[in-house]
Amino acid sequence: MAAQAEIIIVDCEMPEMNGICFIREVRLLERHLVTPIIMVTSHTEIEMRMEALAAGATDFVSKPVNASEFKLRVKNLLRLRAPAAA
Repeated sequence: MAAQAEIIIVDCEMPEMNGICFIREVRLLERHLVTPIIMVTSHTEIEMRMEALAAGATDFVSKPVNASEFKLRVKNLLRLRAPAAA
């Protein structure tokens, strides 16, 4: 059985497949239907961001990545995945 990721971080520009195609493929897997996906990108075009959101991206981080902002975004998305406190 394949492992369940808690969060997926993908770059928009990758050698084999771009980030939007990757997100589409990941969202086809039942185990990743609700896994948060952060897209790291230097693109500012609204069309690309809209396409990524439509494919299933949860959030964006702009390049150059600010480490503090990145850690907080990851922390917040993981908190959303955590089971509700009893």
